[in-house]
Parts: sequence; structure tokens; C-alpha cells
Amino acid sequence: MAILLRKRKLSDTNLIVSWCTDSLGCIQTVARGARRPKSPFAGKLDLFFEAEIQIA
Repeated sequence: MAILLRKRKLSDTNLIVSWCTDSLGCIQTVARGARRPKSPFAGKLDLFFEAEIQIA
């Protein structure tokens, strides 16, 4: 389980997202295409959002 702590603009369509997790501590990921209007991330990346994330 991870909690979203911060979102920052990386480019016109991408975001850097900071998460806090129990197992990994605080990590940053890139949400590619998250700023596009029809993105699957639209409306889901709000501050303090709880999510189950997988890192490859």
C-alpha cells in the first residue's frame, strides 16, 4: 500500500509522483501520459490517494 505525497510536472504529458510505502519508504515514480486529457490516471492521482503499486 502506498500514499501519494506529491506530484510534479516532468514534461507536457508526464508527472513525477512521490509515494510513501511501508516496505520501501518514500519513492518517486514517473506517471507517463498522466497529464493528457484522456489518460487512465485522470482524476485518480490526488494528494493522499492510497493505492497498491507495483514497481518493475
